[in-house]
Amino acid sequence: MAKKLSEYSMTFEEALATLSDEGKKKVMEQINLIKENFNNKKFLGAKKFFIESVEGLNSEIEMPLEEKEIFLNVLMESYAQCCKLAREKYTPKKYRKAVN
Repeated sequence: MAKKLSEYSMTFEEALATLSDEGKKKVMEQINLIKENFNNKKFLGAKKFFIESVEGLNSEIEMPLEEKEIFLNVLMESYAQCCKLAREKYTPKKYRKAVN
């Protein structure tokens, strides 16, 4: 069963705080892109995915901050691409919204 945002060991803001200002900016760009182009369920899913990724990196791997930011940015870009592909695949053409 899927966890609620309140059930994670850290909040979204705490997860963001582990990054530098540039890393926060890049992740928030991806999150805002998802918020603008997809429904609230995908937006909350992106937040959960980010928190799970940060928790996993913090608990399992010692990684320099710069590499961690690059890795998390790529993960968030991939999540946004998956959302876009899922919409294209399962939504009939007449109901599709234009996504950048």
